[in-house]
Amino acid sequence: MTYVLPVHLERPPMLRAAAGWIWITLLAAAPWAYACLDDWAKIGLGAAGVLATLLWLAHHIRMALVAGGTRRSLWWNGRWACIAAVAAILLLGWWMAGNAHSVYVAAQRHLTPVASILPASPGAADRFTAAETMWPLTGILGLLLVAADLGREPRWRERFAGCVSLTAASIAAYGILEKLHLLPHLTVQPGFPTSAFGPFDYHGNAAAFLNLAIPAGFYLAFSRSAQLSPKSYILRIIGSASLLLCVVGEGFNISRAGVMIGGVEVAVLVGWAVAAYRPRALGRRFAWLGAAVLAIVLAAGVGVTLFLHPGHRGSLVEDYLQRPLWHSGRFLAWRVAWGMSADAPWFGSGAGSFKLLFPLSPHWIPELYSRWIITWHTPGTRVSGWSYACEDYLQT
Repeated sequence: MTYVLPVHLERPPMLRAAAGWIWITLLAAAPWAYACLDDWAKIGLGAAGVLATLLWLAHHIRMALVAGGTRRSLWWNGRWACIAAVAAILLLGWWMAGNAHSVYVAAQRHLTPVASILPASPGAADRFTAAETMWPLTGILGLLLVAADLGREPRWRERFAGCVSLTAASIAAYGILEKLHLLPHLTVQPGFPTSAFGPFDYHGNAAAFLNLAIPAGFYLAFSRSAQLSPKSYILRIIGSASLLLCVVGEGFNISRAGVMIGGVEVAVLVGWAVAAYRPRALGRRFAWLGAAVLAIVLAAGVGVTLFLHPGHRGSLVEDYLQRPLWHSGRFLAWRVAWGMSADAPWFGSGAGSFKLLFPLSPHWIPELYSRWIITWHTPGTRVSGWSYACEDYLQT
């Protein structure tokens, strides 16, 4: 059934567009806000995300009411699965925060049981930590719905990809100049001064962000739907330049997993581009494809050469030969996390509880002290990147 909107509703939807531009602003600002690790940035991220979600919801509710029919509601074109998943996550997360079964006493470093609303239902290990984590998560999940809706339109896909590409290019450029001692360090990890890269104080997070930006650059450089217009040429230049800077930035960064995953990612995407643009279909795009692929290959060669340079800390070959995987701190941390997951309740221990429970786990391995920098978390303060059992490839 086709609905014909009144004339006054055929104008560009301002509420929906406002939600999209808030999303784009966050895409550009959040990485530079020190990856939103500080309280002010997390609060701002959550508030902006919630505002964008409310504007987006108001647009669709208005459209549903005026268009006159449930088929014009939010449950359109299969979106119900995404909306239901987001609603279930938010409901569970906020319920567990309010129904906390214990509180974390930072001075004594242990969990103290407290009375909860429904003791038999899921509850967080610490109410403050769960609520603090759920606020930015609420904004992020709301933005997921906004992106899923706007991303169906080519113009918004180009805007999202262009924003991510430009942001990643700026971060990679700053990080490269920072490593060359041409720009000051924005942040420094006290126990690991070489870890910082641009606004990221941990090299693994910086590498994961650059790897996430690589597909956006490829989309701009090789999009089959793009028209051969001056605008499309500008987008292709932005995408190609972003790819070049991201790959070289990976080489200057010291994340071993980030370099390996980035290399595999580039190889897969180059293979996809070659398969998508067969010789008979290349036409005028051949020059763009050849130049971009050549730039990527050269950038990868430069980056890997710099990364494997003997004077570069964290050499890929030397590090893995001297410290096998099963003896690495990250592998030991995963052993602890696996034991924790076996003991955890079905619905977990609440959002953000891992950093509290990890050092308290009975599965703790003493050898981690010599291979992993562990810090006790104090609620309300910045989380140490070393207290996470994270992996670059999982982030990507």
